[in-house]
Amino acid sequence: MANGNQITYSTELMVNFKQAEVISPQKKFQALQTNDGYSLLFSIGDDEILYLTEQTQGSSTGWEQLDLSSQLSTNYNGAKITAKTFAVAQNVSTNKIDMALAITVDSVDYLYLSLNNDSTNNSITSSTISWTLIPYDDPAHTGITLDIKNIYIAETRCQEYIVVDISKESFAEPTNFLQRYYIDMAKTNQTYWNPMDIGGDLDPNVASCLGRKANERVDGIYTLGSINGESELLYAQLYNPFIRQAPPIITRLQIPQGASSLVAIDNGNQYTDLFVAAQNSLIYFPADQQHNDATGIEILNNALFDGVSKLYAYSTDDVYTVWGLNRANQIFYTSCLKVNATNPNGWSYPVPILTGVDQVSPYINCVNQGHTFFAVAENELIRAEKSTQTSIWSFQNMLIKAPVNTKALQYSSYTTNIQLTDENDQLMANTTLYISANTTIPVYINHLYYVLNETPLPIATDKVGSINIVQGVQDIVGGQLVITDNCGATVSINPMDKAFNKITSLDSSDKLRNAKITSPNGTQTPLIDPNTSENDLQQVANANTSLSKAYSSVNKSSLYTPTTAMLATRPLQSSDIGSAIEADIGDMFQWLESGIDHAFQLIEDTATGVWNFVVTIGDAVYQGVLDCVEKVVGVVKWIYNVIKTAIEDLILFLEFLFEWKDITRTKEVIANFVKLYVQNDIAQIGVIKEKLDGEMQQLITTIDS
Repeated sequence: MANGNQITYSTELMVNFKQAEVISPQKKFQALQTNDGYSLLFSIGDDEILYLTEQTQGSSTGWEQLDLSSQLSTNYNGAKITAKTFAVAQNVSTNKIDMALAITVDSVDYLYLSLNNDSTNNSITSSTISWTLIPYDDPAHTGITLDIKNIYIAETRCQEYIVVDISKESFAEPTNFLQRYYIDMAKTNQTYWNPMDIGGDLDPNVASCLGRKANERVDGIYTLGSINGESELLYAQLYNPFIRQAPPIITRLQIPQGASSLVAIDNGNQYTDLFVAAQNSLIYFPADQQHNDATGIEILNNALFDGVSKLYAYSTDDVYTVWGLNRANQIFYTSCLKVNATNPNGWSYPVPILTGVDQVSPYINCVNQGHTFFAVAENELIRAEKSTQTSIWSFQNMLIKAPVNTKALQYSSYTTNIQLTDENDQLMANTTLYISANTTIPVYINHLYYVLNETPLPIATDKVGSINIVQGVQDIVGGQLVITDNCGATVSINPMDKAFNKITSLDSSDKLRNAKITSPNGTQTPLIDPNTSENDLQQVANANTSLSKAYSSVNKSSLYTPTTAMLATRPLQSSDIGSAIEADIGDMFQWLESGIDHAFQLIEDTATGVWNFVVTIGDAVYQGVLDCVEKVVGVVKWIYNVIKTAIEDLILFLEFLFEWKDITRTKEVIANFVKLYVQNDIAQIGVIKEKLDGEMQQLITTIDS
């Protein structure tokens, strides 16, 4: 290597521990991001406090949770305040963050705003945030008990728009309907709270979102639900841009049958396209086709859209992505090039990404354009991210600092120890190495949290010339690392290599039957259920052989990653595979996680030499290309799922353990050392006594003289 220095490493799949606690599920949350693409999660916890939980480089756990609302108690003589609901939005041009918060004090609600907050790392804190009270000042309804139900914020390139719904139950003529207001910080009409005319009484169960249809001068609000007792889909200007006192213009669209949710998305021209979920369909209203009685375009028909309670939409320069949460508690998404938005064949095939979901907040990462979401599923708050290089989804809990006496969390990880030595084989302490990864992965480096990607991160070796990298995993798929020194010498590390080769070496029924899981106390249990049939074992053995070949074909260049993105489903014709729907393999793996009945094959396309993961679900056949190491390793789980061997057992089989005999022998050596040390001390008691007596006699003689 250059200048005689040498980088060496060892990697093991093993158990690790972290002194931390997992953030509990939140009552409500919304995710944004910093300028550098790190996550910001705004939420109201079970303690009814508004929190910001920020992903933090170089911290001990990776996340820091800040209390943003309790400080408002000082405005009410220290009275208890309750964070009731909130909304946040991020400016598409400046990335500045706006927040609106409704708090309750002694059964009365108050609205606070905090606008134009910086979105750089660690810029929003409990001490830097500034809240402004927006007193309720509608002269038509004085003396009411303010009861805020909904808050909406939209960010254009020039300004923010804020809308608030309140209950009319304490009005002079009380009803259970909502009164909608546009919040005007400039008080153009001498009030902050300006009532909006939406053409009738607004039912509390309506769905709404802010946006702007084509050729409008100001934003408006789309509303789906019951108005004056009739189901409606309409667009209402926030105010009349020509005469503020005049009623705004209302546009009524044709409501799709069974419509349940809606979302608007900036089309890049300062206007918003509208998407509506209705029965089994996704309906699209382009911004320039939102006139009175306009009928939307059905762009997808899929059972996942039945009973959608929430829609979310995001765009990059050229792609639309629409997320949904349906009544079966499944989250899913579909994507399309903007230029093909009206073409049903241009949209990707939606599949369940996660099931058992109560809440979700997705977004597109501003740095790598990757899909990211936070979700509460099965009473856990998790963060999920899809690799833009490998298409594989990864999931993680959010960890924050825990009290000292809290039991450490245990998790499986690829643990890599790197050592730097000079030409004399001497360890080089405090010397900078540069660490990168082939995809975005969170890791702990020398006990501190970092997010690695393709940009090298400088890290100094410790006092013994080492760097320790811990990458938590849910199965055996991990990210690959690249280590470089100042002279350009490079080492590529594939942490999955040892584990993958071990599990796929079980290429016969006898090897599978003889595979044992060794526990920390040295006892062994079979990896495979002894009652598994010979036929099933042979299927797994054959699949291991095929998967090893697929791995070899992509592992020639360890850090190869595919360069094309999958947006649409399309038929694939091949003499080996036949006619199949080409699918995103990362999404396909998540679909299988939902428990859907399926069968699969590993097939090599003889024309190209590329291996494919071919899955049959019902009458349809789906095919995913195994064109990188991570995709191949991801298949392992589904091979062993055939014989009901859980991924947890596979990890136990593969995890590194110190040999039990070595552990017991070390214990015996230490115990014997302590025993001999104590025996020696006991044997020296007489010698010490004689020496002490002599010293005392000498002291007496000295005193007498």
